Amino acid sequence: MFFKNPFLSIAVLLLGLSVLASSATVQHQKRRTFTHPGIFHSSADLLRIRTKVNAKEEPWYTAYTEFAANSRSQSTYTINGPKSFVTRDNTIGFVGLYELISDCRAAYDLALRYSITRDAAYATKSRDILNAWSNTLTIMNGSDIQLGSSITGTHLVNAAEILRYDWTGWAAADITKFSNMIQNIFAPAAHANSGGWGTLSMKAFMAFGVFLNNEALYNEALTLYDSDACGKLSFMIASTGQYCESGRDQGHTQLSLGNMAEMSQISANQGEDLWGKLSNRLLLGYEYTAKYNLGNDGMPYDAAVSACGASWSAISTIDRGVWRPTYEILYAHFAVDKGLAAPYTKQVIQKVVREKLNPVNADADSCEWGTLKFRKAAL
Repeated sequence: MFFKNPFLSIAVLLLGLSVLASSATVQHQKRRTFTHPGIFHSSADLLRIRTKVNAKEEPWYTAYTEFAANSRSQSTYTINGPKSFVTRDNTIGFVGLYELISDCRAAYDLALRYSITRDAAYATKSRDILNAWSNTLTIMNGSDIQLGSSITGTHLVNAAEILRYDWTGWAAADITKFSNMIQNIFAPAAHANSGGWGTLSMKAFMAFGVFLNNEALYNEALTLYDSDACGKLSFMIASTGQYCESGRDQGHTQLSLGNMAEMSQISANQGEDLWGKLSNRLLLGYEYTAKYNLGNDGMPYDAAVSACGASWSAISTIDRGVWRPTYEILYAHFAVDKGLAAPYTKQVIQKVVREKLNPVNADADSCEWGTLKFRKAAL
C-alpha cells in the first residue's frame, strides 16, 4: 500500500469532505445515466467469464480453479468483522482494517463466483458480508485512512454491483443501508488527490459514483484526472512513459498504473474513453515500466519528474521484477480490443502465466485474479 504523503494538504481533505459528505442519506439528483453492472465488469464481461469457464477453455478454466480454491472464494468463509470503526494511521497502525481487507476481498470473490456458477450460496455469503459491515461500521479515521477506505471500498462496491444487478436475493432496505455507508463513511474518508494516493482515490470515486448513481462523485474523479496539479494524467506519466514514482520503487509504480487502468475500465463500461487520453499515455507508462522490470536497462529517466515534491535521482531497483496483478486488464483493452502493440506488457503476462494475488502483501491493493477477470483472447 501507499505510505503517508507529507505533501497532502489538509485543506484539500476538508474540501473533499464538504463535496462528498453533504447528506446524511443517499440523496442525489442524477443527470448522467449509468450502466449497470458497470464498475469493473459489465454484463458482457460477466457473460464472457462464465462462458469461458463453463466451456473449460484455457487459460480461463485453470484460472478459475485456482480462484475457486482460495479460502475467500468459499461459501463457508468465516467473516472476520464487522467492526464499528476502522483506523489506518501512520503512528498507531491498523485497527479493524485487516478484518475489512479480508472481508472486502471475500465479498467480491464470492459475488464473482456466484456470477460464474449461479450457485446462490456464494451470493448469500457475499451479501451477508456487505450487510454485516453496513449494519455495524460507523467511523473510518486515521492519517492514512484515504488509502484504507479507497482500497477496501472499491472491492466492496464491485461485489455490491454484481449482487444488485445479477441476483435477486439482496433486500432493498439492505441495499439502501449499504449505499448510505459508502456515501457517508467511505467516500468522505477516501478523498486524496496527489500521485499514487490520488489514483486510488479517483478509482474509488468512480466506482462509488457508479454504484450510487452519483454523478458528482464520478465527475470528481474525472476532474482530478484531467486537471489536478498532482493527480492529472500528464503529471503522473511523462511523455517518455516514466511514472512520477518510478524512482521510488516498482511496486507503487505498478499499483498506480493498475489504478489508472481500473479507472479506464470503469469509464469504458460507462461509455466513455479514459484509456485513450493523451494519445494512449497509459499504454506508454505500462510499456516503460514493463520493459524496465523485465530486466532492460538504459531507460530514459528524468529526476525532475517528481511526485509532487518528492523526487529521486534514478529509476528504482526496489521490487524490480516483482509483478503486481495489473497487466491483464490493460493488455485486453489495447492489444485485443484496439489491436495496438504492447510487446513488453505481453512478455510480463507470458512470464507470470496467470495473474492471481498480489505477491507483495495481502492488503487488497490491486484487483487480483486478472487472467480470470480480464483476459479476452489467448495470447
